[in-house]
Amino acid sequence: MEGSKAQSSESSGTNIGSAQLGSIYRSQAHELALERLNFAVASRVPMTVFVGRVGTGRTRLVCELIETNTSAFVVRMLNPLDRLSGEVFSDVLAAFNPKRTNSENVAQNRADLMSLLETLHAAQRFPVLVVDDADDLSNVYLGALCELCDQAVNSRPLLKLVFVGRPGMADILSGVRPDLVGPAFTLECMDEKDTGGYVRSRFAELGIGNRKLDKSAIREFFVLSNGIPAKLNAICDRLKKEISQDVRSEIDKVQIRQAASHIRADDPGGQIELGQGAAAHSAVPTDAEVVARADHVAEVLRTAAEAEQKQSSRPQPAKRGIARKAGAALGACALVGAGVIAFLYGTDRFSIGQSGLPNEDTISGSPGEDVFVGESAAVSNRASRQTAAVAEARVARIAAALAESEPSATGQYLAALELAETAADAAVVGYARAALSGHSRSAYYLGQIYETGEGVPVDLALARVWYTRAKPGIDGAAARLEDMQPSTEGGAVSEPTPLYSNKMPDGSLELVWTSGEGADPSAYRIELSSTLSNTVLYTAELTTSAIRLKPPQAARIWRVIALDQNGGEAASPWMEIRLR
Repeated sequence: MEGSKAQSSESSGTNIGSAQLGSIYRSQAHELALERLNFAVASRVPMTVFVGRVGTGRTRLVCELIETNTSAFVVRMLNPLDRLSGEVFSDVLAAFNPKRTNSENVAQNRADLMSLLETLHAAQRFPVLVVDDADDLSNVYLGALCELCDQAVNSRPLLKLVFVGRPGMADILSGVRPDLVGPAFTLECMDEKDTGGYVRSRFAELGIGNRKLDKSAIREFFVLSNGIPAKLNAICDRLKKEISQDVRSEIDKVQIRQAASHIRADDPGGQIELGQGAAAHSAVPTDAEVVARADHVAEVLRTAAEAEQKQSSRPQPAKRGIARKAGAALGACALVGAGVIAFLYGTDRFSIGQSGLPNEDTISGSPGEDVFVGESAAVSNRASRQTAAVAEARVARIAAALAESEPSATGQYLAALELAETAADAAVVGYARAALSGHSRSAYYLGQIYETGEGVPVDLALARVWYTRAKPGIDGAAARLEDMQPSTEGGAVSEPTPLYSNKMPDGSLELVWTSGEGADPSAYRIELSSTLSNTVLYTAELTTSAIRLKPPQAARIWRVIALDQNGGEAASPWMEIRLR
């Protein structure tokens, strides 16, 4: 299937270009998207938006949905667009009954459509209309379609709509009907491993499956195509022509580049839009660069600690003792690469709630003699340094993606809509920042994101939290809360993922994170420190994944700690607090 994240078996499918649905290349993203589409069909929200870049296979995916839908639902597609009459009731009737003769009597068409939909509901067969290439329709036509799902029968919309189109479709619908809400998700481009599986299956279909591909060749395919199957098809077809007389058993990256250059020459309008090859993608850090970045961060922290010790001439105040949990402490040690760590169980001096911005005077101080991290040990483990550097790179990338966005709630919401296709984790941050300011739609979208796992691990606990925040302003949030099932994921919590930090002009600090893979944490705590060995703030337990707080002036670094109901804990790497 034209999707992303292939299954571990790279030869598990064939090319999307095949005529039969059974020959679609299978990938994890295909299965995930199909699962989400089936969920959308069965849900009681009136509208779902499904988007993907041109060439990723959106249409073929919804065709498979229609081919395989169960008898409980009647799923039909409104397409092709050039055959639409322009009269909504007649077009929808024709989708459900292609043999019906078109009528110009709008009132009769509406009455016939309502009768048909009500009959289907009475028979427990719920009607769903998939609108393909919906972004090519006028706003007037889209508005008329949306009106069809305003009515409900026994809490189900009379007609469920699934809008399919290019990225930005959700924004278009938001402008047409801002009061109508529903989940939105994206068919992602393929990753590098998926690209390898797709190319091998395409080679087999073209009769050149005996040609070997090394890792550099797969990398070149990935860079040139951006993981889009339609582009891979073009390169593979060109290679088929160029290597027909070549007796070599292996295809190298030079041949792939040559094929791409011929495609560009034959396509001066840039319709295929191939990338420029691996040489143009040097921004991907090497292993050595990752370690160097981690060493730099560690050096910054060590320097800060030494400067603090030199400046401090006063004796330290008496420290409070704290309770230890040996198992959780050792687990946290492994995550941060430290030798020993103990956790503070908060006094009022070090705790704040989920709302409100405490005064710095009420939360100043240090956590106690028992709280320490061996700084030399924390930077000695290569794996830990790489983990920290990757985390820093992620936060820096997200910050750069949001750097030019308007800081208001609406500005962050619009930025998130724009980023959802290209940087799903940055979109999560934009929605979270807007939701912290009371933007209900952003909170609702976060609920959908955590329920379906769009750019973040599935976390039903966080989905419920964000749906609950959206509930006062978004009617669909209450329905989602009613329909959601309890999480069945067991086991220990894994380390959460820091996504964003931003110290705002008024001195408040915005932090956004997400849970890791595995069991849903029951709560989180945020820890702020001036150095690795000097914690200046622990928050109270939080159930959300974002917070805005007033930090102590000495705070330089932060991390988030995931908690489970059995006392287990897992901590993220330490992150620098970024200033904007």
